[in-house]
Amino acid sequence: MKKQWMLAIAASTCCVPYAMAQSSVTLYGSLGNSIAYVSNQHGGKTVFMGGGTTPEWIGFTGAEDLGGGLKAIFKLENGINTANGAGLIAGDMFSRQAWVGLQSTAYGKLTLGRQFDVTNEMIMPLTNGYQTSIYQLYHPANLDSFGSTFYNNAVKYTSPLWYGLTVEGMYGFDDTTTQPGRYAGGGVSYSNGPLRAAVVYSSQHDRTLALGTQLGFTEFAGRPVPPSGAIVARSVQILAGNVLYDLNNAWQVRGGYSQVWVEAQNGVTEKMRTGEAGASLRTSPANLISTGAYYSTFASAHYVTAGLSDVYSLSKRTSVFASVVYQHASGSVAAMALLAPSSTTSQLAAYMGLQLFF
Repeated sequence: MKKQWMLAIAASTCCVPYAMAQSSVTLYGSLGNSIAYVSNQHGGKTVFMGGGTTPEWIGFTGAEDLGGGLKAIFKLENGINTANGAGLIAGDMFSRQAWVGLQSTAYGKLTLGRQFDVTNEMIMPLTNGYQTSIYQLYHPANLDSFGSTFYNNAVKYTSPLWYGLTVEGMYGFDDTTTQPGRYAGGGVSYSNGPLRAAVVYSSQHDRTLALGTQLGFTEFAGRPVPPSGAIVARSVQILAGNVLYDLNNAWQVRGGYSQVWVEAQNGVTEKMRTGEAGASLRTSPANLISTGAYYSTFASAHYVTAGLSDVYSLSKRTSVFASVVYQHASGSVAAMALLAPSSTTSQLAAYMGLQLFF
């Protein structure tokens, strides 16, 4: 009998740390699709399934409370195409995010793995592309990384919130098989009441840029673009700042500027400069109308792009939307983000669809 009591006490003692630890795993995602029309892609108009108001993904995130304000955390997230069920990147099980880390209420968060870059994470929520739900209001070929941009082999630190300020830095190690060239970036964001703002700087070596397939360029930095449509830049440096202000419960205004230095392998550097501005109006608790525009220059090309969207919420998780966006270019063909280049200097796209979050 005494032996049985000792075994029971030992078993209960061993289980105490596990019983006290609080852990959770959450399944979440975004699914959406639309019917899209584009006036000119490679010389012809197209109608296709065009995606939702945000990229489609499914993910798992979790945390275990280690005590003393410290948590172990992880995230696994895969981008998907709801038009055909395919993954965002062939061969990648978790193409958007795959990281583990530690989070402390006193010292901040440290994560390791495949992650969003600093520019995308701090600047994107303040941009026209995000606030209007129009992908084509991200800038040409996403050279400034305002749209979804991921890096492998990355170590990221995010500070705790201090009087509205957050500091973030990330370093991505180079890898000849998955990520030639290293990445380094850092930024500061501020959030206090109606005002949000961020400034970031990043640099990457040996970045592949699809200047032919995404911008229609046949020449860059004095050299022809290869038949593949892509070049490998010796370095790409990005400096960007955006600000967003909620005037009241109805109106929001925003603006920003980015500059990108693209150094070709022959040492020639071309700059992309982009300024944007936009506004949103909530006409009812369920309805949001947004507009935005940007002007961008890159090498000898100039782009003027403007868009308008209306998103109506059927519930907290489900909405229907409609949008239209137009670009006029000079010195090159029109080429809006995520679309094939036009054969002329103009391009128009329109979308109507459904978005669901879970």
